[in-house]
Amino acid sequence: MDSVLPNDVAIVSSDGLVGAVMHGGQYIVTSPNSNTIFYPPLGSDHSLFLRMDLCFGDDDPPQWPQPWVPDYPHIPCIPLVPAQTDLLLIMWMMPDCSDFIVDDGILSGIGKFHQTQFLKMQVHCHALHKHAVKSKFLKKPLISQLIITLENLLYHLKFISTKFHNMQLTIHKMQRVFLKLLALLDYYEYFCDILLLNEPPISMQTYPPTTAQVMGVFTTDLTVCDCFFQAGIPVWLMRPFSVLSSICMKVLAPVQTPGGFIPLMLATCPLHPTIYCGNSDHINKYWAIECHV
Repeated sequence: MDSVLPNDVAIVSSDGLVGAVMHGGQYIVTSPNSNTIFYPPLGSDHSLFLRMDLCFGDDDPPQWPQPWVPDYPHIPCIPLVPAQTDLLLIMWMMPDCSDFIVDDGILSGIGKFHQTQFLKMQVHCHALHKHAVKSKFLKKPLISQLIITLENLLYHLKFISTKFHNMQLTIHKMQRVFLKLLALLDYYEYFCDILLLNEPPISMQTYPPTTAQVMGVFTTDLTVCDCFFQAGIPVWLMRPFSVLSSICMKVLAPVQTPGGFIPLMLATCPLHPTIYCGNSDHINKYWAIECHV
């Protein structure tokens, strides 16, 4: 490294609060605004399928930071899981058997989501819907699509009886749409003006705003890294190990792998098919998730 930054020296976006070497010494990953280095979900052979928790593992934007995809600029704005005391935590919950009320009918094992839990989710969905229909968002097609999808999934949960596993799937789809809509609204409201990456590069800022409690993004582009740094969104910059001598950072840190944080095991009852196989930073991965929902 060119130098180790003293703790009282402010950094620019190309510096690192922390850094780590990965991929067998091929890359150095640094972050100017996060104290943790996550293992990037890179590669051309990623298989996307539902895991044991009915999510997509480290390829799932609400679970793990993703590589920068310009067509989906709001993905880094997905909020982190809140504290246990936060009422919004229900939008990350995995419903269990106690949340399933069996119908009094001739069909065995058919029922609905518990009314009390449903109402808790509905309150958050209605509040988000009220915010999303404000005039400043009316010309955003994706917002309109997500509003309609969220309404349909809520209707399904409230009125349509199904098996327990299908109820879980519907809830997770609804939560995914909710979090994506929340991230999209926050992107347009707070971050869009700073993250207009088609504009000329903006000057590097030494003192970024407070880092938002959102998922963040991986990138290999210094300009992209600087924009996220200035927006206060967690960003991890990946560079070849050959440029290590030009990088300033405060400390080396261990790499956090997804296995210690999120379930990666196969779902077994039933198994779920692969819905995408290819590059982890390609828009087709997100389209596959959209089609699944």
